[in-house]
Amino acid sequence: MNILHIGKYYPPYYGGMETYLQDLTRQQVKDGHQVSVLVHNHQHGWLYSSTETTSDNGVNVIRQSSLRPLLFTPLMLGLGKSLNKLFTESPPDLIHISWPNPSALLLLLNRQAKSVPWILQWHSDMVTQHSSWLLKFVYRLFKPFEKTLINRCHTIVTSSTAYAEYSPALKHALDKTRTIAIGIDTENISSAHKKAQVSDHWFKTQQGLKIFSLGRLTFYKNHQLLLKVLQQHPDWQLVIAGQGPEHKKLSESIQQWNLSDRVKLTGSLKEDDVHALYQSCDVFCLASNDRAESYGLVLLEAMAHDCIVVGPNTPGSGMQYLVEQYNKGFVFDNDDVESLSTTLQSIQNTQQAIHKKNNNFNLQIANTAELNAALYTEILKKSTGEES
Repeated sequence: MNILHIGKYYPPYYGGMETYLQDLTRQQVKDGHQVSVLVHNHQHGWLYSSTETTSDNGVNVIRQSSLRPLLFTPLMLGLGKSLNKLFTESPPDLIHISWPNPSALLLLLNRQAKSVPWILQWHSDMVTQHSSWLLKFVYRLFKPFEKTLINRCHTIVTSSTAYAEYSPALKHALDKTRTIAIGIDTENISSAHKKAQVSDHWFKTQQGLKIFSLGRLTFYKNHQLLLKVLQQHPDWQLVIAGQGPEHKKLSESIQQWNLSDRVKLTGSLKEDDVHALYQSCDVFCLASNDRAESYGLVLLEAMAHDCIVVGPNTPGSGMQYLVEQYNKGFVFDNDDVESLSTTLQSIQNTQQAIHKKNNNFNLQIANTAELNAALYTEILKKSTGEES
């Protein structure tokens, strides 16, 4: 098959959507498909970025010129021209769209794009409970266009059934919604795991519980909850890796609560350093308190590293499902300091017994790609009038 993906960004831009897009498309190439990816070029100048085309392990990656993001949203420039070129040189059989990504709405204006089936990968809703009032206001204006895109797509794919059932935007489209659990490239992580070294650089002592959290420093990641837990346990240590708009607020809380000697904000890290942190911590914790965290790809990375993982039972998110499927996973009550504190204390008391459990992690990208390929085949058969 010839597959065209429309995404938001692509690595080296770091994020869960981006990591999954790279893992999936690389695997699709391994499986014999022809794959192109059209994303925003994140290397912006003062106002916009230019268009660049590269190859990534056989994946044709087009980083399209785009305006600098407004409300976290970039906008592609010249998308129609790039689409027309792709359809002229090597017409795709279908288009797989990663959402949220407002630039994808431009597909509705392209005649050639509308000649093939669309699959909508619904990573998360555009607005959730804790979104800003401004974003919620803008979304009210934007919602009719999103609904048009939903109606135009042949199939909508979500990473968990819980997310689809809780999503207000999908409540009228459940009949064409499928669940395909997201997997990761475990071969790549296994190789990195073997090379990574346990490092004393990140944690000052081996005493107490060593906690690691990874993700963009943004409102829904709820890193403040981890800081509150650290206040209750003076011998515990915490490393938070990532950058984002909440950095200043987190730094101020760390200073105010006298946690500077036990909490470290690393900013962005190289891949080797991230793997070393997975190796060095006692537990990986994701504290997100909003459905903007629809799945939690970092939980999969931690599981592949054989970490003990802790995640919340945030309503409508797939995090609880992931953690409960894992032998070394523990769930705490969403946004509850005492529940998280108690859960982590229990882990500290029983670490050795937990580590003796088998690692039953099995969400691999090869399986995810196979399920997507089966869906593509089904859709293409229906579109050509063949029996599915």
